Amino acid sequence: KRISIEQIAKAVEGTFIHKEFLKQGYINRVIIDSRQVQKNDLYIPIVGERFDGHDFINEANRAGAICVFSRSGEEVPKDVPAIIVKDTKKALGDLAAFYRQQFTIPFIGITGSVGKTSSKEMLASILETKFIVHKTDGNYNNDIGLPLSILSLESDAEVAIIELGMNHFGEIDYLASILKPEIGVITNIGLSHIEFLGSQEGIFKAKTEMLPHIQQEGLIVVNGDDAYLRPLKNQYGRRVKTYGYDEENDGCVVNYQVLDEGRQKMTVASDRGIYSLTVDYPGEHILLNAVGGILIGEYLGIEKENIIKGIQKYEPAKMRLNEYNIGNRLRIIDDAYNASVDSMTGALKTLGALKKTTERSVAILGSMFEMGSYSKKGHEQVGHKVVESRPDVCILIGEETKWTYDVVRRFGGEVIQTYYYNNVEEFLESIEEHILDYDIVLLKASRGMAFEKIREALIGKFEVE
Repeated sequence: KRISIEQIAKAVEGTFIHKEFLKQGYINRVIIDSRQVQKNDLYIPIVGERFDGHDFINEANRAGAICVFSRSGEEVPKDVPAIIVKDTKKALGDLAAFYRQQFTIPFIGITGSVGKTSSKEMLASILETKFIVHKTDGNYNNDIGLPLSILSLESDAEVAIIELGMNHFGEIDYLASILKPEIGVITNIGLSHIEFLGSQEGIFKAKTEMLPHIQQEGLIVVNGDDAYLRPLKNQYGRRVKTYGYDEENDGCVVNYQVLDEGRQKMTVASDRGIYSLTVDYPGEHILLNAVGGILIGEYLGIEKENIIKGIQKYEPAKMRLNEYNIGNRLRIIDDAYNASVDSMTGALKTLGALKKTTERSVAILGSMFEMGSYSKKGHEQVGHKVVESRPDVCILIGEETKWTYDVVRRFGGEVIQTYYYNNVEEFLESIEEHILDYDIVLLKASRGMAFEKIREALIGKFEVE
């Protein structure tokens, strides 16, 4: 939607300087990276830990920026039109809040310890059967990414699906105050970011900061199998819809079956009746996402046939249980975008479900970050999950996985070949000793472990030979 420079200045309570150099009154895009600026963009310099966007105001102006934000007039060349604000990051959020109010479409906010992105992708696939859908790009879900996601909303959008991420108290409250969703989704209360939030109770408190910002007549959709989220039904009454495997949920998985190549057949019961369908991707979490999507699809008036069609069109985001088949020689299950105890457990279950009788299963697991004082216990819990799932081989990488290694060696050493490496580079030197023809390999770790290096090494090795 077209918004003028004057509207922008008012929205952020800013002061114009050098306004006489404005060439037109409307902006094209909002950009925070001067290298991406094009003609008529608004450039907002952000101050980071290692950089200060104000240092690049000249570059943004030369690239065609119509106007810039700045914390002071002293940092703006005399021929560059600018809006002076106290804090450029806060001004970015204020501008996004103003822009969001220009739309009367349903906004859907998704948060939770794990599964935000896969839920977003499943929901988008369902809603796209009826609406023009705008969704968060990648993981743009923090105090910079969420405002940018809103500000990239096109005028023809009919529904917006936005992720809300956090690792400290107050962050979801701030993001939700900008978004003001009609529908709020909480996927689960796990252990991600427990380092900063202290306990699962703290994580629950932080995630539910979204709820007061959901519109009064809006919908709250939560995982009813989660012990922390289930009681919200009593607190918010009919506004809450629950989903899960328990039959008391408003939408529940009645039964499911793993088919060939990781496909899953499922039956779901909801307010509208029974859904019978097949999902082309592995993982029990995919089924949960589908049920949550069914409830929201029904709320927004999508026909049953289109909901089914949308679920069957679903494709996972990159590095989230993506399967790579290297000829007939190797299968890689890449789920290394992030990791927590819950997502590790789910990934190990998926590996077991996908394994063929002719394959060896190899779980390559890396460290889980942001666990704080819970790190030892969490990595030991993963060790017990490895023992339960019994892959043929378990390779553990990263300092924290020593705790996992000790558990697996102690309780599963007789049946699971277990190895430990300090880092990815050390493992890559020995990769040919461990990965063989006809293996199925799971890659799972926190993003900072850079497990894509392992994926690329495996693809290179088995494609070339």
